[in-house]
Amino acid sequence: VLGTAVTVKLYQKHDKEQRHKLRELSKPYLPTLDKDLLEKVSAKTDKDKKTCVIVGGGVAGIASAYELCEKGHNVILLEKYADTGLQCSAAPAGGMQRSNPTVDSSMWISAFKSVLGIAPFQYFKMSFWETLTDPHYVRWFAGFSHNSAIVSAESHKFYQEHLLKFTEWAVDDIIGIMKKTKGLASESGLVENGALKLYFDTASFEEAKKNKGWSSSPDGEETVMLSRDELLALEPSLAHMEAGAAGGGSEQLVGGALQKTAASGSCLGYTTGVMKILKERHQSRFRVESNISVVDFETEAGTITQMYTNRGTLDVPTGVDVVVTAGSWTPVILRKLDLYCPVYPMKGYNWIVDMVAAGLNESDFPSRIVTDSIMYTSTLNKELRIASFGEFDGWDTDANPSVVRDLKEQACRMYPSLRGVVARGEGDVRTGLRPFVSDGRLLLGKIPQYHNLYVNVGPGFNGWKVATGAAKVLAADITGDSSEIPNSFDVSILSPENRVVYSPWFCHLTNFLVFNY
Repeated sequence: VLGTAVTVKLYQKHDKEQRHKLRELSKPYLPTLDKDLLEKVSAKTDKDKKTCVIVGGGVAGIASAYELCEKGHNVILLEKYADTGLQCSAAPAGGMQRSNPTVDSSMWISAFKSVLGIAPFQYFKMSFWETLTDPHYVRWFAGFSHNSAIVSAESHKFYQEHLLKFTEWAVDDIIGIMKKTKGLASESGLVENGALKLYFDTASFEEAKKNKGWSSSPDGEETVMLSRDELLALEPSLAHMEAGAAGGGSEQLVGGALQKTAASGSCLGYTTGVMKILKERHQSRFRVESNISVVDFETEAGTITQMYTNRGTLDVPTGVDVVVTAGSWTPVILRKLDLYCPVYPMKGYNWIVDMVAAGLNESDFPSRIVTDSIMYTSTLNKELRIASFGEFDGWDTDANPSVVRDLKEQACRMYPSLRGVVARGEGDVRTGLRPFVSDGRLLLGKIPQYHNLYVNVGPGFNGWKVATGAAKVLAADITGDSSEIPNSFDVSILSPENRVVYSPWFCHLTNFLVFNY
C-alpha cells in the first residue's frame, strides 16, 4: 500500500512538473540577471548602511522594503510574478481589528469538526490526498496539534498578552502611516467606523456580554453590546437575512457586539500605494526584479553566497542580507537551505463585487465589517467583499468550484439582492494562500543557522494589518537599531529561533515526494 501511494505521488509530482514547464515555456523571453547586481549596489552604499535582497513582493516584502529604504538602506526586491502584491495580498477581506485569533484546543476542535462534516456548516475544507501524502503538512499538523492541545494555559496566556500588545501597536502604526502619507489612506480605502459580530443564540450572546468582547480572548477594541433592535437600527440590511444562512437568519438574530472604532482597508490598495512611494521617493536605492523564481542557494560557512534563479545566478557579497518574505512559499524556499519552516498554506476565498458596475444599492449591505464568525463582509472603495472558507489543498491557488458555489450560496442567503449578481455571472472570486504558522505567531527576524538570512512570514490570520509593525521589528533586527520598537511586548516571541529548524533529511524527503509551484 505504501509503495503504491509513493508511486502515485511521484507520478502526480511528475505531471505537475510537466505542466509547470509548459507554463514557463509560454512566458515571454526574460532577460538574464546581472550576476554582479548586488555587488554593484552594495559598492555604492554608505559604510553605515545595509544592502538587502528581499524575496517576495507581497505586503510583507513591500512593507519591509519601505522601512529599510526609509532608514537609508538599499533594497533589491525579487518577485516571482509579473507584478507585486497580486497574490494573497489581493485577497483579504480587509479587517484591521486590534485582536488575534488564538491557536488553542477550541480552534483545533472547530476545524476538525468542520473537516469531518460534523459542524453545522462546513466552513473549513481539506484535500486529504494532497495533505496526508505531503510530509511537510504532516509535520506542520503535528506542530499545530501540539500548540493547540499540549502547550500550557500559562504559556498561551503569555503569548496572547504580548501578541495583543504587538498587534495594537502595529495596527496604530499602519493607520498612522496611511493618514500622514498624502493619498495613501484614500488609496487604501481606510474606514474607521467599527466592526460588528452577530450572535444567533442567547448563550453565546450572554457569554460575549460577560467577556465584554468578541471572544474569550482579550482584544484592544472598545466593544458595545447591542440588542437585536439596536443592531437592526444600526444595520437595517441585516433584517433581510434568510433562514439557512451560515450563522442563521434574521429571525434567529439575538444581538451583536460592536467594536466602535475598528478599522478596515484594502491590502492591495495599501501595497500598491506604498510601492508608488518606494519608486518615487527611493528610486536611487530601491529596485524591483519581476518574474524571478529562486531555484536554489549556494552557501559557505553558514553564509548565503549565491542565489540561483530562473533568470540566472545572483552573487551575494559579504555584508548583504537575504530576507525571505514570500508568504506561503516561504517554507518551499527555506527548504532549499535544508530548513523546516512551520508554515502551511491555507487557501482563503473572497468574492469581490464592484457595486457600481453591478448596480447594487449600498443600503442593501452593511456599512462596516460584519461577521457571523463564518462569513466576513466589508465594503472597500465601492467593492463589496465577502470572505469565508479555509481550505488545505497544498500550494494550488485554483479555486475549488464547489467552494465557490457554497460561498456564493451563503452570501445570497445573507444578502438576497446578490442573486441577480450570481445570475449575471458578475463579481470575481479571488483566492489567497494564507501563510498559516503552526503556533499562530509571526516568524520574524534572523534565522540563526545562517549569518545573513532573515524571515518575515505569517501568522495566517489577516496578518496584513501588522505589516508595518512587523517590518519595523525586522529592520531593527537587521540594523541593530531598535529605537522605534516599544518595550511593551516581548519581541522574542516572534523570533524564528527554535521554530525554523535545520532538518536536511526531512527536506530532502519532502522535495523528493512533493512538487511546489
